[in-house]
Amino acid sequence: MVAHERKRFAERVSYVSSPGYLDGGDARMRRGFVGGGPTAIVTTLGILRPHPDTKEFELDAWYPFSRISEITANTGWDLKVSPHARVIPEPTEAELAALRKVDETGVLRRRPGL
Repeated sequence: MVAHERKRFAERVSYVSSPGYLDGGDARMRRGFVGGGPTAIVTTLGILRPHPDTKEFELDAWYPFSRISEITANTGWDLKVSPHARVIPEPTEAELAALRKVDETGVLRRRPGL
């Protein structure tokens, strides 16, 4: 999970540490990269997924405590919102119990209620 901040979600970067989808479309295949590429970016505000054709990441889902306007304001490009975008439901008690069990460092408990 990455902090959703403009400085982390810049329109252009000076270097690429992981190729992702390069310039979109079938660029990975044309350049000989194996694998299908990233399927999601999970941030502190929501989840971005690549558009099926362009491969540009777009907002797919957001958490109940965040808003689309907050997410777009913290993105350094004109972030598109998927027509299927939705609010992610709050975790169930069973999911919270499972998270607490594996969260030995407490990093997942920064939010009240976890």
